[in-house]
Amino acid sequence: MLSSSGMTFISSWVITDLSLSILLLLLIGRIFAIFLCFCSGIPGGIFAPSLSIGALSGSVIGTLLLQLNLINFDPGILAIVGMGTFFAASVRAPVTGIILVCEMTGNFYFILPMLISVGTSYFVSGVLKGTPIYTQILERTLRLSKDEEAISSFNEFKEKNEI
Repeated sequence: MLSSSGMTFISSWVITDLSLSILLLLLIGRIFAIFLCFCSGIPGGIFAPSLSIGALSGSVIGTLLLQLNLINFDPGILAIVGMGTFFAASVRAPVTGIILVCEMTGNFYFILPMLISVGTSYFVSGVLKGTPIYTQILERTLRLSKDEEAISSFNEFKEKNEI
């Protein structure tokens, strides 16, 4: 379950009845597996794993809030919102995150909570000066290519656009 992109499991995490401890273990395992793959340089996707981490994070938070009687709605809603939130923070593309999740779920009822959470995550990632994941991948690829002209060109673009 930890070695795949997670796309096949996302729907089950949205409508889950798994315990909080199992969801938390799955989340920690997913983060560790993705971190291991990303840092090792093994080619792989970022898109699906970011959605799966967002869905698991939302499920964990939703299940916890439900157990604490702080919400009285399906915690799966927070799993859906979590997908867009994590994607927007890691890629720094808030509108894309909202449209993507609404399109994937075919549900536009969660647009207001999605706007709030995606906007907040985008703002926080900017304040923390987080580098978007695709920018990190590009920088690593350029560094490994040792193409000085491309590296110089990218650095100029980065300075000009404050990435």
